[in-house]
Amino acid sequence: MALQLSTWCGDGALIAEMRSLGQMAAMALPKVGYATNADHGAGCNIHPPPKQWCAKRLAASAMALAYGRRVAWRSPSFSTQRAAASPPSVTVRLHDVSTGGLQLQYPYNYLGGAFNCTQAAGKCAWAELQLGNGSWVNATIAVAAGGAAITLTAAAAPLAGAGAGAGVGAGAGAGVGAPVASRSGWGAVPMLSVYDKHTGLPLLPWSQRVATEGVVASEGPVEGSVLVGASAPAVAT
Repeated sequence: MALQLSTWCGDGALIAEMRSLGQMAAMALPKVGYATNADHGAGCNIHPPPKQWCAKRLAASAMALAYGRRVAWRSPSFSTQRAAASPPSVTVRLHDVSTGGLQLQYPYNYLGGAFNCTQAAGKCAWAELQLGNGSWVNATIAVAAGGAAITLTAAAAPLAGAGAGAGVGAGAGAGVGAPVASRSGWGAVPMLSVYDKHTGLPLLPWSQRVATEGVVASEGPVEGSVLVGASAPAVAT
């Protein structure tokens, strides 16, 4: 069993890569399950006291893989995306979404307000879009029609702690063009807010380019990052 790393305030890009490249590659092996603890951390403490979330998730994967129980244990993960220019946005389709669909909720990693993203500048990782000029901007998230996809839209203003230039400004979309990449939760402290309604499992972090034709399934990762969704293929349950 693999447990995807929780939060701590190190190098966000390297931590995100470790969660995926360093851990999720094991999913290519038979009878290997995983659980993520990226959404239930303790801020900069790499050893979060609450262990019940990851324990329950690991137990579900073990029941499915080792004992053959019909248990839904896989988190939703990136599948494909299509970009649009007005407003700058991408619609992301996902693997492993139950018939109950998706829902949005307040990120656990805010710790009820105890974790301050302004003080821990650059550590909180929300949904973001990369524009044609190479800059990354924050994005709002909406569950798309049907409940098995989400739409990320470039935000007009940055989120607290995101740094200067993290929003595209009022009138977003004028001359900006379609995004060239998207990412969500790709950093030290993932602010995961998309969950499966039925399983209660979070959408795994990802960072992925938009293909030239507008749809991507397993294209190259963004600047050294690794696509988590592509690293977690379906395995026998």
